[in-house]
Amino acid sequence: MQPNCRELVQDLNELQRAKREFDAALKKVEVSKQFAEVDGLQAEIIQRANSLRERLMDPETREQLANWSKIYWELFKIPINESQIRIPRRTPEQKEEFTFLIVVAESMTPQRVFEKCVELFSTTKWTEDSLNNITQSDRSATSGSYAIWVSEKIETTDGGLDGGRSSSEDKTHGITLEERMLLGIFYFANTGEYLDARSLTLCYGSRYSDGRIPMVGQEDGMFRIGRHNAIKRGARHHPNIRWVVA
Repeated sequence: MQPNCRELVQDLNELQRAKREFDAALKKVEVSKQFAEVDGLQAEIIQRANSLRERLMDPETREQLANWSKIYWELFKIPINESQIRIPRRTPEQKEEFTFLIVVAESMTPQRVFEKCVELFSTTKWTEDSLNNITQSDRSATSGSYAIWVSEKIETTDGGLDGGRSSSEDKTHGITLEERMLLGIFYFANTGEYLDARSLTLCYGSRYSDGRIPMVGQEDGMFRIGRHNAIKRGARHHPNIRWVVA
């Protein structure tokens, strides 16, 4: 019996469709193999880079990084992958001044850090609003953890908004509100005392939604989160500025 031409055409179409599906599946397998090779190579590169980074990192930096990891785990229950923290480079001159490391872990928002301050010591802020809703910072940890170096030196302002140092010339930046609060937490956890117990600090790296600069410090036995008012005068209203290398 002669096969029906229409049936032959249908069979041929089925074979062609099956071949296309097979070719597509084969291509996916080949691509998967290529990606697997790339992933393996990438993992090896990362491992070697971390090993080199570990050898090049000076003992003091390594110790500070380990201390931050300990603080984050004890206070926030957040594990820190130290190999993924980018440590900013410093010039030889900056290494003499910018000696203290601050690590800002991923998800560390201004409000979350503030709430931890409330847990640890007497803390208040000038507004009932969440700091997340009214604070804009030059740097944030929304997309990943990062680190900065903060200066040991503290510059005193004249009560205005001009900090004296030209940050654009020496590639430094003002500390942000969340960085300053974390620094205070770290200091308190290690010493049991407030940072800047006799002064206030302008957080030059942040701005509130009204354009004012956050100002923090210990006052009347309480850690206060406020905002700078350049109109006010007097020693207590001449805040300090902390510069950082980021």
